[in-house]
Amino acid sequence: MEMTSGEEERECMSCAEVLKKGDIAIKCKEQHLVCKECSESVVNTIFSNPEVEIPVKCFICFSEVDSTQIEKLMTPEQMLLYNFYYKSKKIDSTVEKLEKCPFCYYCEPWNLNRDPYFFYCKNDKCNKCSCTTCKQGFEYYPRRCAPPHLSEEHKNNVERHYKCYKYREIKRDWDQAIKRGTLRYCPGCGAGFTKDDYCLKITCKCKTVWCYFCGKKEEDLDKKDPNGKFYQHCHDWETNVKRCPLELKDLSKIDSKWDKIDDFKNGDLFHKILIYREIKAFFEKYTREEFECLCEAIPSVANHTFDIEEAMTMDLDLIKRKTKDSDL
Repeated sequence: MEMTSGEEERECMSCAEVLKKGDIAIKCKEQHLVCKECSESVVNTIFSNPEVEIPVKCFICFSEVDSTQIEKLMTPEQMLLYNFYYKSKKIDSTVEKLEKCPFCYYCEPWNLNRDPYFFYCKNDKCNKCSCTTCKQGFEYYPRRCAPPHLSEEHKNNVERHYKCYKYREIKRDWDQAIKRGTLRYCPGCGAGFTKDDYCLKITCKCKTVWCYFCGKKEEDLDKKDPNGKFYQHCHDWETNVKRCPLELKDLSKIDSKWDKIDDFKNGDLFHKILIYREIKAFFEKYTREEFECLCEAIPSVANHTFDIEEAMTMDLDLIKRKTKDSDL
């Protein structure tokens, strides 16, 4: 939106810059303003994690921001991508899903009963066909339009993508397992992210304070003083199964696998353990043979970098406490 002559000068809620007539700003339903420069940072944040950042919400009151407010700050490609994620939240997933071309920004509701196998991009600059499961593109000809002599290689390629669809559920479960181990999710708004530093107290943009280690809201944390601040949750974590350390490097006091100094190294180990836990749970549902068939059908899965044997045998305890109580 643009500030009008009838409006009083207001401050940007992010940087406190005074906004005057003619200035571009984002305004939420509660009239909180964010200047153009800070709004551009908001746009960058949106597309760093669009699945949880869309629809856009005010970081002050958490009310939804009208998408028309930020259209002027987005490129045409960003607007198409924004609309894709926005519409995907509104669609009836039991009948159709919002399918996006993996080669451009074109998307449309895709009826699962009409053609669950292939997606046909209607962008005139693209016009590619892609597999709805593995997202690879290929030339596909409906029978009435097929050239008279298709090569065996082409026929086999089409057949392979029919086979992809057979493994759509196991692929979805594999992808979700890796995602759950890679990200931590705010218990207040569901936003997912990975911390760049490893103080385990998090204050989300939705104002929820929570523990990155156990994933609980501050009000749900076990504390030495029930009415105390977050840090009361870190008291006696070495022996109390309901408590967590403040930093990952604190774990080195009782477990040698954690580094005494380098918390970035500890962060990698923390998420490795979480991913391996998810992989282990995945193989409680599916057999090795089923996974090998998935890898054969969908090469992108076969290219994973995880050591399955290590995941199945590695010590996946986050804390080895000084008591016999069960671990987190």
